[in-house]
Amino acid sequence: MEFNEELQICFVKRKRGLLKKAMELSILTNCKILLAIYDETDSKITQYKSFAKDEEFTSKVAELERFSNSDVSSILHFDLF
Repeated sequence: MEFNEELQICFVKRKRGLLKKAMELSILTNCKILLAIYDETDSKITQYKSFAKDEEFTSKVAELERFSNSDVSSILHFDLF
Protein backbone atom coordinates (compact mmCIF):
# COMPACT_ATOMS: atom_id res chain seq x y z
CA MET A 1 0.00 0.00 0.00
CA GLU A 2 2.76 2.44 0.93
CA PHE A 3 4.58 1.77 -2.34
CA ASN A 4 1.52 2.74 -4.39
CA GLU A 5 1.09 5.93 -2.36
CA GLU A 6 4.75 6.82 -2.90
CA LEU A 7 4.39 6.22 -6.64
CA GLN A 8 1.30 8.42 -6.78
CA ILE A 9 3.06 11.22 -4.89
CA CYS A 10 6.04 10.94 -7.24
CA PHE A 11 3.71 11.02 -10.27
CA VAL A 12 1.91 14.13 -9.03
CA LYS A 13 5.18 15.96 -8.37
CA ARG A 14 6.65 15.03 -11.75
CA LYS A 15 3.43 15.97 -13.54
CA ARG A 16 3.46 19.36 -11.85
CA GLY A 17 7.11 19.84 -12.88
CA LEU A 18 6.39 18.83 -16.46
CA LEU A 19 3.47 21.27 -16.68
CA LYS A 20 5.68 24.04 -15.28
CA LYS A 21 8.42 23.28 -17.85
CA ALA A 22 5.89 23.27 -20.69
CA MET A 23 4.63 26.67 -19.59
CA GLU A 24 8.17 28.03 -19.29
CA LEU A 25 9.12 26.68 -22.73
CA SER A 26 6.07 28.30 -24.25
CA ILE A 27 6.80 31.66 -22.66
CA LEU A 28 10.55 31.70 -23.31
CA THR A 29 10.42 30.50 -26.92
CA ASN A 30 7.03 31.89 -27.94
CA CYS A 31 6.00 28.46 -29.25
CA LYS A 32 2.64 26.76 -28.91
CA ILE A 33 2.59 23.77 -26.60
CA LEU A 34 -0.03 21.07 -26.25
CA LEU A 35 0.70 18.55 -23.51
CA ALA A 36 -1.53 15.66 -22.50
CA ILE A 37 -0.73 13.37 -19.56
CA TYR A 38 -2.81 10.22 -19.06
CA ASP A 39 -3.02 8.78 -15.54
CA GLU A 40 -3.95 5.10 -15.84
CA THR A 41 -4.61 4.82 -12.10
CA ASP A 42 -7.40 7.42 -12.09
CA SER A 43 -8.22 7.20 -15.83
CA LYS A 44 -7.79 10.97 -16.08
CA ILE A 45 -6.16 13.15 -18.69
CA THR A 46 -4.42 16.36 -17.69
CA GLN A 47 -4.07 18.77 -20.58
CA TYR A 48 -2.03 21.97 -20.93
CA LYS A 49 -2.44 24.32 -23.88
CA SER A 50 -0.42 27.48 -24.31
CA PHE A 51 -2.93 28.85 -26.81
CA ALA A 52 -6.62 29.67 -26.61
CA LYS A 53 -8.11 28.57 -29.92
CA ASP A 54 -8.36 24.90 -30.88
CA GLU A 55 -8.41 25.77 -34.59
CA GLU A 56 -4.78 26.84 -34.36
CA PHE A 57 -3.82 23.32 -33.34
CA THR A 58 -6.27 21.16 -35.26
CA SER A 59 -5.28 22.71 -38.58
CA LYS A 60 -1.73 21.44 -38.00
CA VAL A 61 -2.52 17.88 -36.85
CA ALA A 62 -1.18 16.31 -40.05
CA GLU A 63 2.20 17.95 -39.46
CA LEU A 64 2.67 16.49 -35.96
CA GLU A 65 5.73 14.50 -35.07
CA ARG A 66 4.81 11.57 -32.87
CA PHE A 67 7.35 9.99 -30.57
CA SER A 68 7.36 6.95 -28.33
CA ASN A 69 9.80 6.27 -25.50
CA SER A 70 12.03 4.18 -27.78
CA ASP A 71 12.09 6.94 -30.41
CA VAL A 72 13.16 9.54 -27.89
CA SER A 73 15.84 7.33 -26.33
CA SER A 74 17.38 6.68 -29.75
CA ILE A 75 17.32 10.39 -30.59
CA LEU A 76 18.94 11.33 -27.28
CA HIS A 77 21.33 8.32 -27.45
CA PHE A 78 20.57 6.65 -24.14
CA ASP A 79 18.84 3.51 -22.93
CA LEU A 80 15.72 3.87 -20.81
CA PHE A 81 16.15 0.59 -18.93
